[in-house]
Amino acid sequence: PNQMEAIRANAAITLWQFHGDETPEQCRRLAGGLPWIKAARIGQSFNFPEFSLQYGDAVGFLLDALVDGYGGSGTAFNWNLIPNTWANVNAHRVVLSGGLNSHNVGEAIARLHPCAVDISSGVEIRKGVKDPALIRQFVDAVRSADQTKPTSHS
Repeated sequence: PNQMEAIRANAAITLWQFHGDETPEQCRRLAGGLPWIKAARIGQSFNFPEFSLQYGDAVGFLLDALVDGYGGSGTAFNWNLIPNTWANVNAHRVVLSGGLNSHNVGEAIARLHPCAVDISSGVEIRKGVKDPALIRQFVDAVRSADQTKPTSHS
């Protein structure tokens, strides 16, 4: 919390993204009135309705794979675990993450219609080193998928 207060005081933060085990109350308090996104680690028993009720104040839900550690594992989760009705209602605030790359992001966008995608290891040539060519391929795949993405989820 003290580190976040120092960051807030010295940077033009407009949005917080929480990836830990923060409670909804902690997210609200730590965000200090700014909008925030809550990351969820999706496994077989993840309860989407309960999560969206608990973290209903979040402007976004970053959906990632349930793995040891947080983020950057290159592991995708089973997108079929996301109930269609939940995905349709929440698409405007879903940020899809976890194992995305230029080969699967088009399918992910077509199936889930997220408002954004998050990429890390899918554009790396080795841990922590991004490849400009892989980034271009990924962006091209996202743009292509966005051209065919429906604008309404009703």
